[in-house]
Amino acid sequence: TSSEASSSKSKVIDQFIRMGFPEESVIKAIQDYGEENIDEITNTLLNYAEAESTNNNSNLSDNNGDSNHYSGLSSSDEENEINYPHEEGRLQALIKMGYPREEASIAIERCGENAGVAEVVDFIFAAQMAREFDEFYAEPYEPIINSNKRRACSEPPTRRRIPNTAMASDEELIRLPNPMIGFGVPNEPGLMTQRPVPLPDVARGPPYFYYENVAIAPKGVWAKISSKLYGIKPEFVDSQYFCAAARKRGYIHKALPWAERCAQMTNKIRKVLEKDDKNLFVQKEIIEQCKRWNLVWVGKNKVAPLEPDEIEKLLGFPKDHTRGGGITKTDRYKSLGNSFQVDTVAYHLSVLKHLFPKGIKVLSLFSGIGGGEVALRRLQIPMKVIVSVEISEVNRNILRSFWEETKQMGDVLIEFKDVQALDDHKIEELMDHYGGFDLVIGGSPCNNLAGANRVSRTGLEGDQSSLFFEFCRILDVVRRKAARMRR
Repeated sequence: TSSEASSSKSKVIDQFIRMGFPEESVIKAIQDYGEENIDEITNTLLNYAEAESTNNNSNLSDNNGDSNHYSGLSSSDEENEINYPHEEGRLQALIKMGYPREEASIAIERCGENAGVAEVVDFIFAAQMAREFDEFYAEPYEPIINSNKRRACSEPPTRRRIPNTAMASDEELIRLPNPMIGFGVPNEPGLMTQRPVPLPDVARGPPYFYYENVAIAPKGVWAKISSKLYGIKPEFVDSQYFCAAARKRGYIHKALPWAERCAQMTNKIRKVLEKDDKNLFVQKEIIEQCKRWNLVWVGKNKVAPLEPDEIEKLLGFPKDHTRGGGITKTDRYKSLGNSFQVDTVAYHLSVLKHLFPKGIKVLSLFSGIGGGEVALRRLQIPMKVIVSVEISEVNRNILRSFWEETKQMGDVLIEFKDVQALDDHKIEELMDHYGGFDLVIGGSPCNNLAGANRVSRTGLEGDQSSLFFEFCRILDVVRRKAARMRR
């Protein structure tokens, strides 16, 4: 047993040395944390590298000695990195661990200078997962599990990444909090906070509104969203505090080639596990791939993707909510991938329950499969009227089926296909007929905002995500009309 433990420890040491870390630092970190705590060892070694890189920054260009190892580079690596003389030690270390340069650079930029390695890695995996659900992504990333490396690294780009000027904004960047619990979550009562500033007068009073989109968006996007929604500060929440699904979203309130590629990954994991299931780095890589692809264990050395029914449950929808009516499994995956996490939304909307005991009238923009409506029903807030705007026929069918099965008290569901076709006159006509709206809710498309969408991640100027401005237009019409109706 002692011999096996010693051999295992030697393998871990060798792995970190091959990653470019000095042997004495590796041994010290393993002694402090134990060979099984790979994350702690990695974070410690990267901190050593950053500290050493800072202390020796002025000598790096003239010195080919030990400082190369502390910055995560061997002498041969440094020759290959001649086009990147100003990269930080943390970026080089992540590249040495096998993460593609561009993804590591974007992650560090978005997470901030003080973010820990775990947070940066979490960003990378979240971005990779978002990419799989993005119809507009045209360059699939296929990591290869290798027992000698944490992750195979693709060829480095020939020049620095040029920022997309369409993403840029002159407005102040809104930082994502860590932990991402917004103004508080139910299982962390000691961390409850209040809004940092009072709501502006123009945003006070009914009708209320609730807007959602991906938290990790291009620089300046959330600052612009906030400025267009009366300057209200976004509340960033990860749904992992409400359920088993990790979904990082921002809230402002008062075609998938997936199945075939997923099958290839499950087969690859099975083969690797059958060959070698003891190497710690292989195990960690497999766990990371399972998270990225939403895979679960179904037997010895066997993983499989989550079924739509399981995803429904994780996202808080009723059983079979997206099933039947000619809807394919691919349609179900796509619709669920773009939906609200019901439990998170219900927690935010719970403040409305005492305000509308006799029922609520809702204008639901970009309704999707009815996450907002399901949340209201979960709260037992009767829905008298729902005016729904949703472009997908599949999603409209799902929401209509939910409405008919649950027999809402008002039994009024009015559907529109195109948010741009809902003009100001039609909105005012609907408000006159039904006595106004109590809540405007929705989340505009995130196609041009999400994760690692390299093809069309152009921010709010993108063809799909620019529909956010339609949310603002409609909300403005509703609030102005409501003010006139109260006179």
